[in-house]
Amino acid sequence: MIVKAEFENTTMLFGDSYKPWQMQFDEWAWLSKNDKSLNLVRVTVSEEHWVSWGGLKWCPEDRFQHQLNREGCQDDEPENPNPRKYSEMQFVRDAKVERKVLKMLDITPKQHRLNIVNNLIRYISERGHRYFYTNSTLHESNVDSVANMKLKNGRLYFVDNYTKHEVPVLDNGRDWKGFSHGGTLRALVLDFAEFIRTGKWSNGSNGYGGLYCSHWGHSDEIQQEIINYAKEIGYLKG
Repeated sequence: MIVKAEFENTTMLFGDSYKPWQMQFDEWAWLSKNDKSLNLVRVTVSEEHWVSWGGLKWCPEDRFQHQLNREGCQDDEPENPNPRKYSEMQFVRDAKVERKVLKMLDITPKQHRLNIVNNLIRYISERGHRYFYTNSTLHESNVDSVANMKLKNGRLYFVDNYTKHEVPVLDNGRDWKGFSHGGTLRALVLDFAEFIRTGKWSNGSNGYGGLYCSHWGHSDEIQQEIINYAKEIGYLKG
């Protein structure tokens, strides 16, 4: 088995070598504990066996094909002429493995769902009409801004990309002071909040169809890219 842990800025692979993958992951997590950029996005698993040569404990994704090319080869030997192909390996979500990874990283399920939503917001902000994004020229700080969700003192807030206000996410029928978007995006933010709080599928439960809304104005291709990504990271049903 190969476990793939995808973080915001890197992807790592783990497997059973002379120690079980859990022990390898726990060691790597301890060594990486001071890296604040390690926001977990998703965990997937392949039934392929780990590299059985050389005692490899973990590997960055971009180096894994090299390890496969050298599988079974001594240092002074040429690369394997018929290596396994990483690009052909199939990875799927595994709830049991995901729970183990979250525990080793000391991440609560709610925090993990928050990370999922924030990565989805960032993904949306980079495509099509770039919702949730504000160009630096519109800010005195001259810094590009992307919205995000945050937990503070047990409450959930939407940090607006334009006003920078922390808007409490409550479906109370009142105007959200500091929220610079319209009703469709407000409904989507409420969907996000429901998902973070409950872990239940919430897309469209607050109206307008959520990510499937026909009024976003994206091309069909971009809309489908966003939907596919939301499925991949676990926000939408696969």
